[in-house]
Amino acid sequence: MTFVFPRGLTAPMRRRFIERLVKRHPNVEIRRWTLPRLTALINAHPEIAERHFARARQDALRAAQRSIAQGGKPSRASSTWSSARRRCRS
Repeated sequence: MTFVFPRGLTAPMRRRFIERLVKRHPNVEIRRWTLPRLTALINAHPEIAERHFARARQDALRAAQRSIAQGGKPSRASSTWSSARRRCRS
């Protein structure tokens, strides 16, 4: 069985994964794929990446283009959000 995590796992997280899953089920082959493995697989298979992740890549590209078009400054919505977060923290 393969568990997929869209992030890297810290050492404590890896230990918990082993203790809570791998050791509890010794007769089951349990693997984990984390973000570095997923990234390598996506880069190794661009035809699959394009079919399944094209929208996410396009969204990221559009966001980067908007940021560049604004001179790298955050949009008004982003600055309003940042201001609201700062007020909540204080």
